[in-house]
Amino acid sequence: MGFSQEQGSLIIQELMEWSILPQIIERMRQKDDVERFDESFTTFLELGHYLFAHSEVASQRWAEASKALEEARIESKKA
Repeated sequence: MGFSQEQGSLIIQELMEWSILPQIIERMRQKDDVERFDESFTTFLELGHYLFAHSEVASQRWAEASKALEEARIESKKA
């Protein structure tokens, strides 16, 4: 069972009313340009560090898994 475009729009509108997005928009609207830029730039930097950290963890886990796989291969050849 699908939704019509009108029903979909109403659902999205209701979700928006209950979400935090309107509050964020209002808070940003009340700030001046410098404050908005500073907040946005700070968030950008924080997200960048967060993504970098996750990338590093993924790389470390990949290296650990590769090493374990190689060790298992060596052990299986010995047997």
